[in-house]
Amino acid sequence: MKGIQILTEKNKKEVKEHGSYTFPVQVSPEAIQSYEQHSFMWHWHPEIELTLIVSGDINYQVNDKTYHLTTGEGLFCNANMPHTGHMYNKEDCVYISTTFDPR
Repeated sequence: MKGIQILTEKNKKEVKEHGSYTFPVQVSPEAIQSYEQHSFMWHWHPEIELTLIVSGDINYQVNDKTYHLTTGEGLFCNANMPHTGHMYNKEDCVYISTTFDPR
């Protein structure tokens, strides 16, 4: 079974829309196990992203800093910051990703 992956332009800007002009917010339940190789690739977007870990652990990297996040913890990723996430300890991680326009 092939997993999903984030689609990007050549400069690693994510292609997916995060909300709309009239409602510039997107809330997405995610599971790291659903991604190819159990990680989402490096990408960035002009929206701010808040990530809340619902269950499990994840290694979440923003620029050159890696964060080991566990159940109940969260992360703020500023606009235009490259980031990636990887499965930790071969176990799934379920999280909620909320992206919104900083304006």
